[in-house]
Amino acid sequence: MSRKRTPPRGRVSLPKDDEPKKRLNLLCFRCGTMYRKQQGSFSKVRSTFYEQNAGYLHVCNTCLDSLFAHYRAVFDGDLQQCCYTMCLNFNIYYSVDIFNAAKNSPSFEESPFRAYISRSNMVQFKKWTDFTDTIDQEAISSGLVEATQEEVVSASLAQDERPSQAVLDRWGGGYSNPEYAFMQSLYKSLMKQKRNPTPLQESVIIDACKYKCQHNRFLQDGDSKASDIKTLSALYQDALKVIGLDVSPKNDGVDEGTFGAWVREIERFCPAENYKDKKKYRDMDGLGEYVERFMFRPLRNWLTGSNEKDPEFNIGGEEDV
Repeated sequence: MSRKRTPPRGRVSLPKDDEPKKRLNLLCFRCGTMYRKQQGSFSKVRSTFYEQNAGYLHVCNTCLDSLFAHYRAVFDGDLQQCCYTMCLNFNIYYSVDIFNAAKNSPSFEESPFRAYISRSNMVQFKKWTDFTDTIDQEAISSGLVEATQEEVVSASLAQDERPSQAVLDRWGGGYSNPEYAFMQSLYKSLMKQKRNPTPLQESVIIDACKYKCQHNRFLQDGDSKASDIKTLSALYQDALKVIGLDVSPKNDGVDEGTFGAWVREIERFCPAENYKDKKKYRDMDGLGEYVERFMFRPLRNWLTGSNEKDPEFNIGGEEDV
């Protein structure tokens, strides 16, 4: 009696008809259709979510078109919003630049999102892969996270960000996206340097940012009068001086708007102990006097039973009533 031969360990033999059913990369996870090959049936993207599937989506092209048609109805024919939402769903990087490039594609009318995917695979967009890159750029350009000025402008350009209502309320209209990004970055920097500014000081900071933006615009145009550029530069520096932030070339980084910083600058040339009025510099902010009067004096009276008076309000020689 002949024994049935078993396949070697590590190698599984499947019937030819059942083999495609075991290959999930040929299965559309939305409609359940099993395809013979990925190319032409599924779209290939750069998203890191699909690296182990050779870059192919798990949803077939027919379903992509169906989903896009659904969003087209939901968003009243706003194709840009449809592409943005589809990229969000499938973790694909979104950029207005890619969308504009896709609009010029011959296949855009037939399948807008597949045309977008095709353009997103172009070499100039290869450093961005996932929708998380889109989120990062939006967060940087809107000021939600700290970043360098170059990163802010770069993110704004990449996203062609439409300014939010909050940004428009602060700066008004008439500026480009990079200019909004520049003013937002400068605003955050100055607000951080000033520390707890009053509403009036914040208003001056906003004006200073506008002066600086207009100054940069004049420099870039190249045809502006030197007097206009000089005037804007002076307005910017004067606005910062009003709130105690001097950025003129003569300033070496010391904030002359605070008494403590002024004393520190003085002591670079003549230490405080060389001045006649030593008390002025010993307790320059009055904190020591405050602690002595309102903390130590009442504490001594309570612990020792003494009757020490506040020197400022005590009339010497009078008895307690």
